[in-house]
Amino acid sequence: MERPPVNVAILDDYEAYAELLAGPLLRAGHGVMIELAPIDFERLVQFGPNVVSIGLYRRRDAYDRPIESVEKDIVGYQPLIDMECYPAINVLPLVLIGTGLVEKDVPTTLNYDLFLTFPEDLEMYLPKVVELATKVKTRRRISGYVCPVCRSRLVYFQRQEDLFCPRCGTAVAIVDESNCLYSPHGETGRTCNCTIAEITPPVPNSAWFRKEKPAIPPGGELYPGKKPD
Repeated sequence: MERPPVNVAILDDYEAYAELLAGPLLRAGHGVMIELAPIDFERLVQFGPNVVSIGLYRRRDAYDRPIESVEKDIVGYQPLIDMECYPAINVLPLVLIGTGLVEKDVPTTLNYDLFLTFPEDLEMYLPKVVELATKVKTRRRISGYVCPVCRSRLVYFQRQEDLFCPRCGTAVAIVDESNCLYSPHGETGRTCNCTIAEITPPVPNSAWFRKEKPAIPPGGELYPGKKPD
């Protein structure tokens, strides 16, 4: 039985590298968004990815020696740093793909699901990404709201009215269509009022996002991550 198309966000430093990872997914009929560092996470969330993929590449002058500096020796490391600063996105399955790298070469605090080494694991890439997108069901999900304290995205587990900020620990409860309550992390017993408008994120500034766009077709012809000229 064929699995339905999934949406995959590919984060990278260089568009040409990201397009190499996008090719197999697009040919298989999946939706792809390429986002280059610095990552616009609001734009990424609006795309609705099922999986996030990050490509990491060992620089040529670092092939004959151990990795000395991840920032200087690894191409694609900046999106990892960006994700560490935006923890709500970590509720999504995350695949790291290293070319000329193994796991011990890539220190990160991110809770990733899979590390693939190219070219050895090339044949596993497409099926594993689709498997993660369709089987990982237990994590919190990203909500349509932002934290009233730190403005990071709120997440939820089962009830969309019970929200949590993975960045600062604030708990938010939606009371009705106009109002909500929140408790800042570490301030036991303190509850504050706020409006739904206050936790509604602004429209992303991206010129691409402001354009009216069709739905992603099953054949993957639309390439939403391609940045406009």
